[in-house]
Amino acid sequence: MLNAQYKVEHWGREGAALTSASWNNIWHKWRHENQIDITIKELKNKWNYLKETYSTWLNLKQLAWDGYDEVIDTFNLTEDRWTEVLQVALKAKRFRVMRLPHKEKVV
Repeated sequence: MLNAQYKVEHWGREGAALTSASWNNIWHKWRHENQIDITIKELKNKWNYLKETYSTWLNLKQLAWDGYDEVIDTFNLTEDRWTEVLQVALKAKRFRVMRLPHKEKVV
């Protein structure tokens, strides 16, 4: 994600998306650093998933008010509060049982 952020700042975007040149550079760097054969489409899908997950987590954190415990990195909400929150942010349901993946890298 840090590499993608670097590319956004230095290679630019097309509207809200990265340019083709940016994706190509990220892809080459990813393959070189991780020794994993992945397509640009797979990389974009992973990026979009991580971006959506982080956005959902941030939204839930705002909706939870003081229900987020930073020490254990979980949401401690009552059943009634979860019901209220999930009416607004249905995708936040996954955070009832899991933490934000790679939180230390994005927060």
